[in-house]
Amino acid sequence: MLVLNLINIFRRRIIKMELIQATNIKLYFGNRIILDIPNLKIYQGDKIGIVGINGCGKSTLLNLLYGDLESDEGNIKKNAYISYHKQFCNNRLIVKPSTTSQIKKINLFKTDTQSSAPYSGGEKTRLQLAEIFSEKADIYFLDEPTSNLDYEGILLLQNELSKIQSFLLVSHERMLLNKCCNKIIEISDSILTAYTGNYEFYETQKNAAYNKKLFEYNQYNQEKKRLMSIYHDKLTKANKIAKKPKDPGKRISKECGSKSFSSKAKSTEKAAQVALKKINMLEKKEKPTQVSQIKLDFRLTTPPRNQYILQINDLTFGYDSNLLFNHLNLTIKNKEKVAILGKNGIGKTTLLDLIYNGHEAIKVVPNANLGYFKQDISQLNDSTSVLENAKYDSIQNEYIVRTMLARLLFDEQSLSKKVNVLSGGEKIRLALAKLIVSNANVLILDEPTNYLDLPSRTALETVLQDYSGTIVFVSHDISFVNAIATKFYIIENKQIIEKSL
Repeated sequence: MLVLNLINIFRRRIIKMELIQATNIKLYFGNRIILDIPNLKIYQGDKIGIVGINGCGKSTLLNLLYGDLESDEGNIKKNAYISYHKQFCNNRLIVKPSTTSQIKKINLFKTDTQSSAPYSGGEKTRLQLAEIFSEKADIYFLDEPTSNLDYEGILLLQNELSKIQSFLLVSHERMLLNKCCNKIIEISDSILTAYTGNYEFYETQKNAAYNKKLFEYNQYNQEKKRLMSIYHDKLTKANKIAKKPKDPGKRISKECGSKSFSSKAKSTEKAAQVALKKINMLEKKEKPTQVSQIKLDFRLTTPPRNQYILQINDLTFGYDSNLLFNHLNLTIKNKEKVAILGKNGIGKTTLLDLIYNGHEAIKVVPNANLGYFKQDISQLNDSTSVLENAKYDSIQNEYIVRTMLARLLFDEQSLSKKVNVLSGGEKIRLALAKLIVSNANVLILDEPTNYLDLPSRTALETVLQDYSGTIVFVSHDISFVNAIATKFYIIENKQIIEKSL
């Protein structure tokens, strides 16, 4: 009896408790299906990252499982208390902490609730996260929890996620997905596909699937070509046989053989039809999409040949009584890709503004043509198309412009779209493409990955890695920073110092 009890206890520890089950779910928007979920089970201990392109239904899935949305078909069973951090939730009214656990979490997220100053976006996010994590939930839903968080805030969130047992996380922050998740769910064309492991393993599996599709396509293409060759050879041979010789003696000799001339032609034509039938029976394989890899003709930008592109000497600057920089010094070499890091409100964007707009303490070499990407994307013309916007200031030929747009995930059909119908992420990608094909030879980028989904961020990485000029950029996406930067600088104590990540 004791042995049986121990076995049952052991089994209960091994078998994870089912928290949520969604069965035969279908959710429509008009005639378009948004989510199609035959069966989804979420267990205790699942730390799930949800990924997919902008608009694929990631937030919709969380709202559906939480109960804010009802599906058109199917049912959802929940055996869990859910604590939910919603996207844009920092627009809600911030309330004073009312419990000891909430106060502890607020202290953990290093936010001053006693200050009379208005909260920044990052501070609001920290307060909302403190509120969510102060609840004793069975599972946590987190929709874009890194919005407006600086690097320190992201690390605090990562640390908190490592302590909890179960969560669903929608995020474009790959560091979180790699460090914290043990499962990835991808949403594509309304279908959910689960991958065991973190984001890097998910990418490995996706690449393997792509290579398999490419291999199968090549095999299919080779076999199709072989059978087509047989078909045409047999058909040509049958046509030659069917032409009877003009010499009556040869014709009689042929027709007196083991097979008549006409029967040989029919036999050969039949063999051709067999080959054609085999072609039609082949399982069709589509070639996986692959964007052309081109490089800009960077010579058209008349790039500077100087060893150093810009030098900041003894910069002191601030607003009223708020001193941001005190005797700051920085030198950036030609072709360097420099990341500027630091906390929210520390002066990163201000420094980029001073570089672009000019300051007496900042010297830029004469041939450096600065191109500045700002979050307001004011350089786009809403009334013209994607292609017309990209071509407007371009010094590259149209083929290069089209290929650059393709590399930043604009397909052929989207090139004729007017800018005013684009999503926020699409406008960001277009603004970046427009800047890259312009005559700029030094890029200044302020948070270029904001509003970009993970495929878009990866696409932008490859483009900037190939860029031949100098880049100075600010980003809180550490994976993006590590992929692009050749040097890292952090602003702290009103100085800027070189840092390794």
